[in-house]
Amino acid sequence: MRFGGTGGVLALTAMLLAGCGSVSVTGTPASLPITGTPRPVLVTASNTELLSVAEANKAVLPEPAADAPLVQKLVHDLRKDTLLMVQWRGETSGGCKDDTVVLKAGAVTDCVITYEGVQVPWQITVSNDFKESDLLVKYTKKPLKGVLLAEAVHARLAKDFGADGDELRCDELPKVQLVELGKKLEPKCQYRAKPVRGGGLVYKDVGLEVDARRGGISLVRAR
Repeated sequence: MRFGGTGGVLALTAMLLAGCGSVSVTGTPASLPITGTPRPVLVTASNTELLSVAEANKAVLPEPAADAPLVQKLVHDLRKDTLLMVQWRGETSGGCKDDTVVLKAGAVTDCVITYEGVQVPWQITVSNDFKESDLLVKYTKKPLKGVLLAEAVHARLAKDFGADGDELRCDELPKVQLVELGKKLEPKCQYRAKPVRGGGLVYKDVGLEVDARRGGISLVRAR
């Protein structure tokens, strides 16, 4: 948002504190009225893109050797999966309970991947039809928590809603924090919608939701 000067900033602050839902700010197109209250953190454009699959693969090199133990290969994959869940670059490490994978039908192995200081729990579940004579092991990987990262949310907001408004904002978000799967988070973001057919500017909310299966953070346009 560009203002006409210091006086414009002070005037806007005073009107918002007074509880006004619609204001007119010098410097906006034709001094259009603005509906809604801006959230505290202005999200600026960033040259940093969300993490791609190719970047995630490079981030956890080298690959384990072909004859490496299964647990090493799984931890390597879980580190990549964690990066892709967050969609942001970061330091990762990890391991599984007792440094092994339980190879029995339906067996569950608990693993933990550390991403930027937070410990992300994962479970490896061997298929129910597994037999000790099998040459291949079928299994599923599931995160037990998601990761909320402010930088990743800001980048996603710019990618998904940058074309819809001339200003992007969010509530204060943690630098990095574990979150429950399948939950709608309390913090929100918003974009300031461009005027349509001569109308005013409107702050429109965007909700943050945690995917129930993969733990990723989705930004959902408020209804």
